[in-house]
Amino acid sequence: MTKKGNKPDLLIISGPTASGKSSLAESLALSYQLPIISADSRQVYKGMNIGTAKPHHEVLSTIDYHLIDILEPNQTYAAGKFNQNVFELLDGELSSLPLVIIAGGTAFYIQALIEGLADIPDIRPEILSKWNDIWQKKGIQYLQNMLKEQDPEYSHWADMENPHRIIRALTILDQTGKSITQFQKGRRLKGSYSYKEFAIHRERSDLYHRINERVDNMVKEGLIEEVKSLSPYFNYEALNTVGYKEVIQFFKGEKSKDEAIAKIKQHTRNFAKRQMTWFRKHGNWEWINPGEDKPLHEWIKTRL
Repeated sequence: MTKKGNKPDLLIISGPTASGKSSLAESLALSYQLPIISADSRQVYKGMNIGTAKPHHEVLSTIDYHLIDILEPNQTYAAGKFNQNVFELLDGELSSLPLVIIAGGTAFYIQALIEGLADIPDIRPEILSKWNDIWQKKGIQYLQNMLKEQDPEYSHWADMENPHRIIRALTILDQTGKSITQFQKGRRLKGSYSYKEFAIHRERSDLYHRINERVDNMVKEGLIEEVKSLSPYFNYEALNTVGYKEVIQFFKGEKSKDEAIAKIKQHTRNFAKRQMTWFRKHGNWEWINPGEDKPLHEWIKTRL
């Protein structure tokens, strides 16, 4: 299945966590024999399977998936690298295909891909030290309040439970006077590729129920054991992630097992709420309800 030229059209599927975007993308990929590029900032890491809801081995062996299991948990990954990786795929092994699916819920990665992302200047050591000291002395809630006050747009969809992400945004603002969201230029899909953005909509009560149920299933599938197996990486950024950091607190004796599971559910619901806010404010999304995938089939058929 090839097309003239060297630019595939792109079907972008996203939505809040647990909305069903991955299963939809996989169903379409199987129906039309299409590859999927994962837009998930944690599925890139080997060994982080259950807690990231990574596709099972049988799915990965059936669908041509990309940007999954490409790094060890002690390595770092960011929007700029994702942007680079995607364009390498589009310029290279996927260039002759008529259509490629990009699916995932890491909103900043999708934004960086569509709008472009410039290199952010290196932060001066004294500014980084200043904000790390503030974190140690005043805690994460103070950082959260500062980010909401100084960069409300970014705070709507940032991981507000991750102090390193918050400090990154605050140091950039402190040094440059600009929001991290303003560093968007360079290579991008907009103006260069034909693409369509679809996002799955679920009522909040339904979404929260699915989140709670999914966390329970993750625990049954072995999430606690998975986190234990990653103990050499406990201090690395990759594991400072919802679903992992709470279990790490359990292993450190800071929370009971039940408390850790409850916090995973709460933090995941909080994250989903931020995602929904971001999707409403950014992009040109066509919203679809679960099971109502006819618009995607119609769009795909016009591209094949």
